Amino acid sequence: MRVFYVTLFGIVLASYAQLRGTSLAAAGVPNTGASALNAARGSQASFSTQPQARHGYEVVYAFKGGTDGGFPTASLLALNGAIYGTTEEGGAAGFGTVFELSASGTESVLYSFGGGTDGEYPVSSLVSMNGALYGTTEGGGTAGDGTVFELSASGQETVLHSFTGGTDGSNPVAGLVALNGELYGTTESGGAGNYGTVFEVSTTGQESVLHTFTGGAFGGNPSAALLALHGALFGTTFSGGMGGMGTVFRLTTSDKLTVIYSFPNNGTDGANPVASLIALNDNLYGTTYYGGANTYGAAFEVSLSGQERVLASDVDHPQGGLVAMNGELYGTTTYGGIAYYRRGCYEGCGSVFKVSTSGRESVLYDFKGNPDAMLPQSGLIAVNGTLYGTTELGGAPNLGTIFKITP
Repeated sequence: MRVFYVTLFGIVLASYAQLRGTSLAAAGVPNTGASALNAARGSQASFSTQPQARHGYEVVYAFKGGTDGGFPTASLLALNGAIYGTTEEGGAAGFGTVFELSASGTESVLYSFGGGTDGEYPVSSLVSMNGALYGTTEGGGTAGDGTVFELSASGQETVLHSFTGGTDGSNPVAGLVALNGELYGTTESGGAGNYGTVFEVSTTGQESVLHTFTGGAFGGNPSAALLALHGALFGTTFSGGMGGMGTVFRLTTSDKLTVIYSFPNNGTDGANPVASLIALNDNLYGTTYYGGANTYGAAFEVSLSGQERVLASDVDHPQGGLVAMNGELYGTTTYGGIAYYRRGCYEGCGSVFKVSTSGRESVLYDFKGNPDAMLPQSGLIAVNGTLYGTTELGGAPNLGTIFKITP
């Protein structure tokens, strides 16, 4: 996912195609190679020096491949006592699934994508509205540039919009947000200048481009979901801004864009956010994939008036956003922690961390690699005092996991 970083920014990508290809073959899942994780990395590993506390941690489900699905890369949705999510691959045709995990730990596939007009490779989280689930697929649809879909309670899938790859955008990798009965989302590419879009789609399938990014000072290439707050939409862009390192923006439903903060290229601030924002006490919180004192990413706070500060720099390439629980912020890093070379974690298997709004950070858990979980790409959700998340790899078949941890 996020393959566009190669051509637009010349960033070297490290792929897990070899790890994933082996796992797919062993599980009997077709390996298309189209959705192997491409995550930008530097040439050195960064391992957390924070103390690791003891917490209740458990892998609650390991994906098995085949019709079951594999490689979950999105955050989860808690709804009516169950947990819902997507897998990037697997399912009956190998193009991804929508699944449900019951409170007892039983997993059920609600829908398998066929890889054609119904969409393929869902890499984003789901949203619930009016008894149905809504999401996006990175590929598939009538033009192969991704879709917005609806899944009914009975498992009936309806494509609300197929992106054409032109002015309406292409390849959505972020989930949707509901505001005033409409659904809003982003595409990381497409639009008039190929810098991405913010779009609006109704539950009846009427789609319109709310905003087209132009790059430069106003940002470009949003790859995160939006946040609905005070009747407006807040989000991040990977590129652009005054410093060229991405932005935090506010967008009204009448297409008035305000750049709240531009990440500078100063060596200490964050850079290039790929995750969505959360709001806490009228401040916005998020993560950046690069930047910080160690260049491996950061967690930050920014006020609605644009005052920003870095909360933590000792995080190793977070791709997911933060979640607030009991006044603390929690997140994951895709890399870092302990390097388990025999398990494929040459730069660490990733971690779960906590950071306070005053900037005090600690590591809750370092993933250990197969058969434990490894390489989380998404943020966490909080359910009754417990945090739940996904990892793209790990579990006995090495096809990804759902885990929980109690701080």
